[in-house]
Amino acid sequence: MLPRSLSMIPVAFLLAACGGGSSEGGPDPVLEVVKWTPSGDNQTDTVGQTLPNVIRVKATLDGVLAGGVVVQFAGGVFGSPTVITGDNGIATTTWTLGNVAGPAAATATVAGAVGSPLTFRATAVPDAPFELRYSSGDDQVTKVTTLFARAMVVRVVDQFGNGRSNRWVQWTKVGSIILGSDSIITGDQGFSSQLPTAGANPGPVTVTATTAGLMGSPIDFTSTIVADAPIVQVSTNQFTPANVTISAGSAVRWNWVSGSHSVTSTGSPSFTGSSIEVQPYSFGPVIFSTPGVYSYQCSVHSFMQGTVTVN
Repeated sequence: MLPRSLSMIPVAFLLAACGGGSSEGGPDPVLEVVKWTPSGDNQTDTVGQTLPNVIRVKATLDGVLAGGVVVQFAGGVFGSPTVITGDNGIATTTWTLGNVAGPAAATATVAGAVGSPLTFRATAVPDAPFELRYSSGDDQVTKVTTLFARAMVVRVVDQFGNGRSNRWVQWTKVGSIILGSDSIITGDQGFSSQLPTAGANPGPVTVTATTAGLMGSPIDFTSTIVADAPIVQVSTNQFTPANVTISAGSAVRWNWVSGSHSVTSTGSPSFTGSSIEVQPYSFGPVIFSTPGVYSYQCSVHSFMQGTVTVN
């Protein structure tokens, strides 16, 4: 006895599947699958939701509606990933979108059929705003009256981490700092960024990003504004000047002029140095808060040495 799924397929189709032609030696019957109206193609809905319209396909054998044809659905979450066409040749299934916003695709496959596989497309849009997340730009050191080197960035996301556009983020400040704007709307991927300018007074500053009602809000960015920092030129064979003296709470900056070098702290007290870099590159300003003599060298050329004396 044939398995139930095969017993439903017309005898002519079984002969074709086995390589036999018609009883009179004519051409093999042609099995074909098409999207059938309403097909459920090109829908848009929220991530994680079941699309309102089912996916619908129709199978025919030499133009005649074909029941008992096995249709395999893949590429998503389906009510039934395997469906057998009814007497009307139709097979349907529900399609539930995943949790990632953007374009999605699913396929319907009938083995040996013309038109197979069929591709169905959908668009998943983000869910409601859920959380305000930190992205980048915290803990910077910036010279007075200069633009910060990196933007302060937050992101509004839904419960699955998809960015939400068109959400207002309010930005406030404490300390000597000038904001680019006090309200910045999120872009396509949910990011809102603030690139402030350091004020004229050295000291700590705080910038706060807020979106009311969201988990994670508000988010604080803490940075430090320093007086005009002395600059050490990093060039082949030497640091210039090799010895710098500053007061506690002041900073030093290193600028690469030539060659491949690093600023690597040695001994105690120590400070966080740089990686190996080539010109043009600038490292710092680095704040030295505790008095002492800080020694350093180039990890590539150990004869290149320098000190920062903090009073």
